[in-house]
Amino acid sequence: VDGGTYARLGDSRMVYLISTETADSLRYAAASSLQPDEVCVLNWDQMQKIEVTYGGQTHTIEFSGTTTEEIEDSEGETVTQTVNVYRSGEEELSGTEVEALLDAINALSVTARGGSASGEELISFTFYQEVDGYEELTLRLTAQDTASCVADFAGAACQTDRSAVNELVTLAQTVFEN
Repeated sequence: VDGGTYARLGDSRMVYLISTETADSLRYAAASSLQPDEVCVLNWDQMQKIEVTYGGQTHTIEFSGTTTEEIEDSEGETVTQTVNVYRSGEEELSGTEVEALLDAINALSVTARGGSASGEELISFTFYQEVDGYEELTLRLTAQDTASCVADFAGAACQTDRSAVNELVTLAQTVFEN
């Protein structure tokens, strides 16, 4: 109707009007094509802290708000920018290094669905955030073989590339061991 198709999610009372083309693509889609490609999706704006465990030790990244700093732009002019502040206890962490770690977590992609964590845990992250019902979530990355790892995020398992997980460990070491 009205040049589209009405759609509703499960038991929701909200009704959407979507294009008939989109409706047809959803109607005939395989369930696997509707699942996210990312291992873990988080809103970093809601994050309070992250506990990172690797090599038998646990480290903490606390999200401590923002500050402003003056930098020189590409034209040689001084500009003020807002940057995030990260701490581990009393120590301020490098924002660049922490954000590289967060970007690498975001970049983890699913290579296959399912899997069971039977190998060595390479690294884990416990996320503490201000989201009702999801205040604490854990991502565990366990070696499966030389090419892949099992990623268990909040109880849902999938497989991901081992080299991406190795890069996470290296980035975590950079954050905490410098």
